[in-house]
Amino acid sequence: MQKDHHQALSKIFLSEVVDIVFVTYASSAHEALEHFPAEVVFVEDAAQGTILDVATGLATWMETLEHVFLSGDHQQLQSGVSSEGENECSKMLKVPLFQRMVEDPLRRYDFTFVDHCYGSAPYLT
Repeated sequence: MQKDHHQALSKIFLSEVVDIVFVTYASSAHEALEHFPAEVVFVEDAAQGTILDVATGLATWMETLEHVFLSGDHQQLQSGVSSEGENECSKMLKVPLFQRMVEDPLRRYDFTFVDHCYGSAPYLT
């Protein structure tokens, strides 16, 4: 009874009240978020996520998603693959989705490089 009540409240709250939800890769697949009709997703530090990390997050909103924005540095802090040597697909996971998109030889994806990185400016540290 209490779980049904909680699910009903979550559905109303997420579908009618909430405009923005911040989640991690793992928490984006939480069952409560199936009621949040995301149209736009921003993936921060996308270069650190494997294809599976990003796909898990996006799968939650497969029916409503219209735009995906990946941010980060495709040449910095690559994703870690803990199953290397144990998983036959670990080589595929080593190159993050973000890097694959930026370095796509067919140039199928639009991207923009930032000219100046304010996060590493001396006056911010």
